[in-house]
Amino acid sequence: MYLYNTTFVVESSEIDWWQKWMRDQYLPLFASQVPSAAYEIFKIDGNGQQGESTFSCQWRCEQIGDLGMIGKCADTLQNSLMKLKNGAICCFSTMMKSIEI
Repeated sequence: MYLYNTTFVVESSEIDWWQKWMRDQYLPLFASQVPSAAYEIFKIDGNGQQGESTFSCQWRCEQIGDLGMIGKCADTLQNSLMKLKNGAICCFSTMMKSIEI
């Protein structure tokens, strides 16, 4: 199992805009490119400064190729998002692989 996590730090004044962007652009692109991947979005409690919220979008997939496709889509969208919002929304991503201990 592979996981692609993107953490978004969103200024309070931009949360509604960010949610619409996620629904209209981010999530549909991933779903069309990697239909077998499943996602969940979480609000991270107790993290961040006053006036902002932190969210985690996690995509799960079984194939390393799917993880690469998710990463490629994410890079393009996230770079354009950060340029468009000029610091009001920041994000970073991490690719992970499950292990057994």
